[in-house]
Amino acid sequence: MKSGTLLSSTIPVIFFALIFLAGCAQHNQPYNPDFNFKHIKAEQCDEFWLSFERLVKDEDARCSELIQIDGFPYLRGTDQLISTGLELKDKKARARWLEMMRTADMQARYRELDTLSDNAWALLCSEANIYNCEAGRLKAFTARCSALLLGDERLNPDFYETLHNAASGALSRGYPEEGRKCFQDRNTLDGTLPDNILKALTDPDSGYRGGASLKRRVNTMKSLTSGGQTSTGNIK
Repeated sequence: MKSGTLLSSTIPVIFFALIFLAGCAQHNQPYNPDFNFKHIKAEQCDEFWLSFERLVKDEDARCSELIQIDGFPYLRGTDQLISTGLELKDKKARARWLEMMRTADMQARYRELDTLSDNAWALLCSEANIYNCEAGRLKAFTARCSALLLGDERLNPDFYETLHNAASGALSRGYPEEGRKCFQDRNTLDGTLPDNILKALTDPDSGYRGGASLKRRVNTMKSLTSGGQTSTGNIK
């Protein structure tokens, strides 16, 4: 696990960050300019996510099993997940679709984060104001930003229309040509997605609550708070 020692060499980190941020200034923000952030912390998350995206691209750490949606870097999915969601009309089903895509993206983010260099970790922790640069802290910050950005942007009246158009375009382009293999099962992302996506989205009794990965996290946390043990292992 990475630790706070990554930030011990101050001069190289600052030098790297200045170069990197200068390069970021030449790139557009990943979000639709017509979207207005409602929460001030979302602006910090926007900058953090822009850096994360740049680092993943530069270090060729992108998970190749998920399709990216322009303007919505916190939402990704398989071709089946995206195509199924585009046909949904019910608001509750659409809400489940958003959370399913966000869950898929987060599981990929964790794997991408694990492959980034120490310099990349140092920069991300610096932007997140994390002094003790540990995996758990950085992943928790990333997950919080993911939820905050989605919740914030959903307040915009044209959110679903813009997302629908962007997702349709993403589906036509397909999976990224570059990247690395992050999951053994491309369809379910190793249990992150259900086998029957349509049922999970439209049937409230389907039992889907974020996939097997999320269930393992919930069970582990319950075990830690109750003093018991589970066979699912530690949270990664």
